[in-house]
Amino acid sequence: MNPALKGPVSGTNIPPRGQDDDASIHAAHHSLGDSDRHPATTARGQSTTTPLPLPGVVSIQGKESYVMRDGLRIYLWEKYQEDQLQTFSRTGRVVLLVHGGTRSGRSLYDLQIRDYSLMDFLARNGFDVWAIDIHGYGHSDKTSTDWIDAHSAAADIAAAVQHITDVRRIAKINLLGCSAGSQRTGVYVMEHPEKVARWVFCSGFWKGNCGLPGIQSEKNRERGTPPPQVPTDHGTRLPRRLRARPV
Repeated sequence: MNPALKGPVSGTNIPPRGQDDDASIHAAHHSLGDSDRHPATTARGQSTTTPLPLPGVVSIQGKESYVMRDGLRIYLWEKYQEDQLQTFSRTGRVVLLVHGGTRSGRSLYDLQIRDYSLMDFLARNGFDVWAIDIHGYGHSDKTSTDWIDAHSAAADIAAAVQHITDVRRIAKINLLGCSAGSQRTGVYVMEHPEKVARWVFCSGFWKGNCGLPGIQSEKNRERGTPPPQVPTDHGTRLPRRLRARPV
């Protein structure tokens, strides 16, 4: 992961786990060498200040807000250094963090244990950093009928991005997605490339269909079915080295 958001599209080679990989985020955070510690002082429904226990260090502000998406309230948690509030429209150092399938945004990215908060790290390094709770998670509204897939999550992201870019008077935003959040942000990036400055994804997973011969062969072996035959061109016979072989 690249918390400095320096590449146009960045990814990691952390093996997929199919759920939010807290260890991956924390390991990436630790590798940056930041170890300041501070307590949590935030509460729902309040705009609070989280002071750092270091003399001369500007405190980090934490604020809650909601945006509406098709009648659903979508929760946003924001952190930044107060003395840099007026700089974001000029620098564009604004980032939205999107969680995966098992944790809400704030609980994943702003964990107040030792130096595990990625949000605090980014705020200390000059970013206006936001975390979203996709509907059905955390403080966002929940429905009894909605299935949270990548496309419905991307609609939540779209509402959040519109709000953030309006508030900060910027045209584009930086996005980071972890685990299933990499798919959710990926859908948004495909739908709204003009709104994205940089996209960082971490611990993503692949759910393709018979893409790699090795994977397909293993599936065939488990199912006890013969391997698929390589199609020929207009009925002509392929060279022997290209023909499908029994596994």
